[in-house]
Amino acid sequence: MKIILAFGLTVFFLFNSVEAEPALGTWITETDDGAYAYIKMEKCGEKICGKIVRTFDKNGEIQSDKIGKTIVIEMVPQGNEKYVGEL
Repeated sequence: MKIILAFGLTVFFLFNSVEAEPALGTWITETDDGAYAYIKMEKCGEKICGKIVRTFDKNGEIQSDKIGKTIVIEMVPQGNEKYVGEL
């Protein structure tokens, strides 16, 4: 399953917890050939990390081996809703 994640451009807001940090919560990736994933953004120490929690293809939810994989690593806020980290 291809997952394309260009944080800030191709990740769209799905759910957001009522928290001080707007990046926290569950986000959805852009659809790629009918495939997409939900990414759970949580605190990892003082930074923010994101793990794949659900995956889908054009037929619905699937049990991918990508579930549980961290794909956003040590993201930190830079102000004005901008973040720096690794994908």
